Parts: sequence; C-alpha cells; structure tokens
Amino acid sequence: LFARHENLPLGEKKRQVGQQVPYGRMGTAQDLTGMAVFLASADSEYVVAQTYNVDGGNWMS
Repeated sequence: LFARHENLPLGEKKRQVGQQVPYGRMGTAQDLTGMAVFLASADSEYVVAQTYNVDGGNWMS
C-alpha cells in the first residue's frame, strides 16, 4: 500500500522500512517461531496476559 502510494517498487519500500528497524531488517516468519513455540509449551504455563513485541527492537526505538 505505501509502496504504491510513494511510487516505489515493493522491494525498495521493504528495504527502506527494514533500515529503520534497529535490528536492520524486517522480520520474517522464522523470527516469530521461538516465541510461538515457547508460548505453546509447558514452560509458559505461568505466563498470563502479556504482550510480546517480536519486532527487532522497533518498539524500543
């Protein structure tokens, strides 16, 4: 949507957004798997009503 509005190729807009993330790139599905596996496991049984930002540090910046 934003790439079209700014008349940029989709890959270029993704690159620009990724550069703004402190980790240096946009997230992938693989970046989410560790948190998803943890939350689905018995190790997270005492975790209640929390929000996790798996965003490469973007929320902190």
